Parts: sequence; C-alpha cells; structure tokens
Amino acid sequence: MKEKIATSQDFGTENGQSHIQPPDVYKGKEKYIFVSYSHKDYKEVWSIISQLNSDGYRVWYDDGIVPGIEWDEDIADHIKKSFLFIAMMSENYLQSSNCKDELKFANDLKRNRLIIYLTDVELPAAIQMRAGRIQAIYKSKYPNGFFEKLYQTPVISECRGEKPENDKGLSVFPETRNNSEKLTPMLSISSDGREATVLCGDAKVTISERHGSIRQEHVDECLEYIKLEDYYNKQMEPGHLFKVRWMFYDNIDPCNAVGVEYLYDQGQEPKYSKDDVRAMFHDEWEFQSGVFWNVQVTITKVDMKSDYFFEND
Repeated sequence: MKEKIATSQDFGTENGQSHIQPPDVYKGKEKYIFVSYSHKDYKEVWSIISQLNSDGYRVWYDDGIVPGIEWDEDIADHIKKSFLFIAMMSENYLQSSNCKDELKFANDLKRNRLIIYLTDVELPAAIQMRAGRIQAIYKSKYPNGFFEKLYQTPVISECRGEKPENDKGLSVFPETRNNSEKLTPMLSISSDGREATVLCGDAKVTISERHGSIRQEHVDECLEYIKLEDYYNKQMEPGHLFKVRWMFYDNIDPCNAVGVEYLYDQGQEPKYSKDDVRAMFHDEWEFQSGVFWNVQVTITKVDMKSDYFFEND
C-alpha cells in the first residue's frame, strides 16, 4: 500500500501540542534542492529543511504542491527541474512506494543525487544497485557537524542564494571556472610531449597524458585546479594547506585523475578527511560531460614552522 500523501494541514496537534510550522518552500526559477522523504519522518526532515532555508539554500518539498494539481505530475515536474535531489533515507522511506518511485525517477533522469541516512538502514539489493555511486551522508556520524559536512557536498552551493554574514564554512567548488582572473604559468614539457610541469604562483603541478601529447586544454584545466587550490587556501586557518600535486589524462578511456595533498601542522589535528577533500575538489562540470575525474587524496602531517618545509614544498 502506498504511503498516504500528506500536507502541512495533516500534521496537527499531538498530545495537546500545537501544529508544527512547516518550512518555507522555494517557488522561483533558480537552481533548487528537491527533498524526498517519508512523511513519518517529517519532524526530523522539516528541521533539516528549516536549517537549509536559514542558511540561504533554495529547497522544494511536497508541501509546495499547488491545490488542484495532480500529485504525481507535480512531484515529477519538480524532480525534473531540480538541480540536486536529496533522499532522506530511513526504514520509513524504504517502506514508502512513493519515496522509492521518486528515487528511481531521479536516478533515471541522472539528477545530481545525495542520500542522507536519517537512520542506519540496509538498502535492498535493487536500491543498492541504483545507489552505488550516489554520495551519502550518515547523519548519526556527525552529531555536532552534520550541516558542515552537508555543505561540503558537491553542487549544493549551486542551490544557495546570498551567504549569511556569519558563514565561516568553505564553499564547495566555487565559481572559479572561466574566472576573469588570468593566470600566467611557466610550462616545462618533456621531449616526448607527454609530460609537463606547470608552475604558477606557489603551485607546482605535474601533468601527464597517457595517449598523445600535452595540449593547451590540459594546461587550462590544470589552471582551474590551481585557482581552486588558491581559493580554499585563502579561507583556511593557519596550519592547514591544500596542494594540487599532479594530473593524469586518459582521453581514450575518459577517466582522468587529479592528486591533491592536504597538509596540516604537527601541532594541530586534521580538519578534513579524504572524503571531505574529494568532495571539495570534485568537478561537477566534468562529471556532467561524461568525463569522470578521480580525485586521489593524501593527508600529510608536517612541521610548518621549519625552514625545510617551506624550501621543499
């Protein structure tokens, strides 16, 4: 049996308590997040949506259905137009035919997708197969930093308006591409033309091409990652640093790789995991074009106060 379709009017008093105020629903034409959830989980989900709204994110969920519109038609239309589809996974979600239909539809459309596990549940084999390459966040693993983790998700920043003044987080893959700022690199190419070293500012990146020789588009892509490195490092606290070290191109197999090193001072604790860094340097532009970028991360503890570190970095 399908889960009953509910709206905010259905969530009435409980044990004498007043109505729970539903969060605002985005109704504009800019990029937005579609939230798929079981109505049995509405308290937790609405709390998450409310925080997203407060932090400037544009969110649509099914409280925004216009009266008189076919429910399935409106849901499908909003999934099609969404930029990011978030599934709030739980046992209740898995028991809802509507929720599973929404997830399948988003997969079929190849929307940007994210699964937030409200509870630790085991996915059925059919959903595991479809969800294998979808990024996931287990909410229970981040009791004090869930939203910081969520906001590091690739593409979610595309669904945000103006940043609140008190925002201290690092945005993910910002608008560096096609930036008007022109970088002038120094380029050293090997005799066979298949390897090059790009020097630009404080960055030094080795790029190689498995088939053929290094081309201008390779250098341009490298400069985009150098801009991204610089963008993040300007926001980092002292004692933490990102370095793009190498890039590998394979235009036959379209599976390229970029190596990023996260360095932190020996007197501090690391702030980011490998998954965090992968998310921050994930290039959604390339992903959508069909070229898969494999971000390979190393984390290194160093003594940033030593002369040796600065002379050999």
